[in-house]
Amino acid sequence: MHAMGKVVQKPKKPALADVARDIATRSWLILPDGQYVIELGYLAASLVFLVGCLYFFPGPTQNYRLGCRLFDLGSVAIAALSCYAMAAMYGKALRPREVAEQSLYFVGSVLFMAGCLISDPDVMPTFLRFGGTHLWWEIQAAKLFMVGSFLFAFAAFCNMLTIYYSPPVFPGVALTITTCYEFGGMLFVGGTMGFIPGLGCNEQMQTLGCWGYTLGSLFYVIGSALSLAVRVGMNRLDEAQSRQTQPDIVSLLREKHGAKRRSSMAAEEALRGDKDAALWSKFAAHEAEVARALDRALRPERSLLDVLWGRPERTPLLS
Repeated sequence: MHAMGKVVQKPKKPALADVARDIATRSWLILPDGQYVIELGYLAASLVFLVGCLYFFPGPTQNYRLGCRLFDLGSVAIAALSCYAMAAMYGKALRPREVAEQSLYFVGSVLFMAGCLISDPDVMPTFLRFGGTHLWWEIQAAKLFMVGSFLFAFAAFCNMLTIYYSPPVFPGVALTITTCYEFGGMLFVGGTMGFIPGLGCNEQMQTLGCWGYTLGSLFYVIGSALSLAVRVGMNRLDEAQSRQTQPDIVSLLREKHGAKRRSSMAAEEALRGDKDAALWSKFAAHEAEVARALDRALRPERSLLDVLWGRPERTPLLS
């Protein structure tokens, strides 16, 4: 386009990723803390799952349609929160494993949501228009339930593997959270076995499946509540002071294990009884003391309850 002798280029349409990032950034500025919204959303969705499970138990209180609606609501909320978290990660310098873990959560939530919508008796006619029988679509829903739940558990397992090498501020609580998510996902996978159509699942199998989903939802509620507590504790910590006093924890962990390894090797050399056995013994004792000192430095000195209840601050290397 030419204007006043100058070439004016048409503005390019923003990419989908840029639009998602702008939406996430604007909402982040409006909300007091976007992470609070995510954590509260996960906790609310887990509670919705827990209540919905109660309506699937065979008996006079069974209300399959209401239970499906509650699971629809919870699954849509989790899928939306996972999408929001993925959009918030755009443009940030993150480790590949962090992106991979969030991607597993996102894909798992979308698959689980699709399974919930297909299982809803009021939504099923919409899927039947694409072809296939009612039984075929129910089997596909069961597959989506199992794969989505497995991806949740696998993402939690991958996160658990990284806690040791990149310890968070509250390592014990973080380990408990990932364990709850892992058990919750696997219990959902097992609970789905009681609802697979065409396999002759009787009322006892359905009851067993309901218990699997109920316990899995309970684990998700506990994990989400602890995750929210960690978020509150993190916001209460003084970030400026943490940046000044926090050492390189990963390097300290490596040095601790290196000292233990050197102490063990020196002790083996001392046991051989050669002329340098006394020196090897002293070196082994020295390295063992170094390992104990590093272990004391890395040992939790301030727990999550200390932070939440405002107890006096001690030495916050790792809490």
